[in-house]
Amino acid sequence: MSKAMILAVCNEKGGVGKTSITANAGHGLSRHGKKVILVDCDPQNHLAWFLGVREKIEVGLGDKLLDEENRLPLGKFIIPTGRPGLDVLPAGNSLPLAIREISKRMIAPEQALTEAMGDTVEQYDYILLDVKPTWDPFTVNCMMLVSGLICPLHMDWPSVDSLGKLTQHMAPSQKYNNKLEIRLLVPNQYDAREIMPRKIFAGLKERLGDKVCGPIRKSVKIRDASGAGKSIYEWDEEVAQDIEGVVRKILQI
Repeated sequence: MSKAMILAVCNEKGGVGKTSITANAGHGLSRHGKKVILVDCDPQNHLAWFLGVREKIEVGLGDKLLDEENRLPLGKFIIPTGRPGLDVLPAGNSLPLAIREISKRMIAPEQALTEAMGDTVEQYDYILLDVKPTWDPFTVNCMMLVSGLICPLHMDWPSVDSLGKLTQHMAPSQKYNNKLEIRLLVPNQYDAREIMPRKIFAGLKERLGDKVCGPIRKSVKIRDASGAGKSIYEWDEEVAQDIEGVVRKILQI
């Protein structure tokens, strides 16, 4: 039985802040004394970079997925972030190749990620997956591993529409993973001065209640922090409180 709570940060719309929320929520969880690993499942390979890990990220998850004979321990690719309790597993440069190879597997291709993670899942309290926005066999791998989804979104109709598409796509995976569901929605880059975001936020809260986190305000601070290789906790105390609200929701799952 896995010790870790495994959550995918996922939305089929790009540019909604999946990577920054993964990085910052991961640091927030570790500040609560949890042992956390962040797993970059996006070939862009930006997750480690957002936390200031800029070396040795050319190898990572992709290399392990290509290691079908299981000669390489996963720990070889895990990198401490320099923050207590927080590690990161980069995607590595070979993840695009690994994704193509997974799609060719004849036996249980949807279990490749679960097999690659192995007993690592027993060494952490939380595992957060930064999942790419496109849906393909590797996204299905992520769905088979996790206990639920955290979905960042902007308070606009394209983001909300993407949730419907995500729900449709993940339905087949729910037949094989009965834990799979959207656990939290994270309104990101929220501007309370604008009418439409307020209406959409109010509508989501009315429909989904506690599944909707308090919004993360519209600000350049998170982008600036990521560019400097810092988490928002190390950059701006005010915006960090928004992330902390998300972290407390995750701790309640």
